[in-house]
Amino acid sequence: MVKGRVRSFGAFLGLSIITLGIYFLYWLYINLREIQESFTFDENETTIETTQKLFVVYIIITVIVTIASVSLTISNRGEIHPVSIFLSLISGAFAAIYFYYFTNSVILGQTKAQLSPFELSSIYFYYIIGIIIVFIGNFIPFLGLLGVVFILIYIYSMQKQINRIWTGDIDVPEIDVPASSDNRLPKLFKCPSCGKELELEEEEQKEKRFTCPVCHEFIDMNKERV
Repeated sequence: MVKGRVRSFGAFLGLSIITLGIYFLYWLYINLREIQESFTFDENETTIETTQKLFVVYIIITVIVTIASVSLTISNRGEIHPVSIFLSLISGAFAAIYFYYFTNSVILGQTKAQLSPFELSSIYFYYIIGIIIVFIGNFIPFLGLLGVVFILIYIYSMQKQINRIWTGDIDVPEIDVPASSDNRLPKLFKCPSCGKELELEEEEQKEKRFTCPVCHEFIDMNKERV
C-alpha cells in the first residue's frame, strides 16, 4: 500500500504564492491520487474517479475564464466587463460542484482508513461562503480578499483532515496477539497504536518489538499494555 504524505498548510500557502497558484492545482491532484493508490475501492465507490474527471474540467474552465476576464477588462479600459461577471458566476458554480466532490473524496478516504469521518457541512461551508463573497467582490472589491480568507480556512481544515488519514488518528481497541509455535509475533501484525497491518521482519517477530513505519511509535509487546 502506498502511504500518502503529511503536508503543512504553511508550505501549501508559500508554494502556492511562489508558483502563482500552480501548486494549488498540484495539491488538489496529488492528495486525491495518494488516497486512490492507498486503498481498495468497491465498484460503486466512484467519488474519487468522478472528482478526478471534474478536476480536468475545472482547470479548463479556470484557464478560459481567467484569460477571457483579463482580456475583457483590458478592452474595457480597466473596468470590469459585464461578461466577466457572468463568467465568474459560471466558474464559481462549477468550482462549488468540484469542491463538493473533493470534500466527499476525503471523507471516503477517512472511512477507508477506519477513521470517524468529519461532517461535510462543517468544512465545505467555508468554501461556499468564500466563493459567494469573492463573487460579490466583483461589485465591492475589498470583499474579494475576505472571500479568499474563507477559502484558505477551507483548505487549512481539509489539509488537517487529509493528514489524519496518514497519521492514523483513531482509537484502536485492544488486540489479541495470535499465538505461534515459538511464541513470536506473526508475520502480518496489526499495530496496536494506529491499527495498520504491518509485515514484520523475522528479528521483530522474535523480539516482539518494533517501530511502526506508519505512526512511528515504538511497540514492545513484551510489556503489558495498560
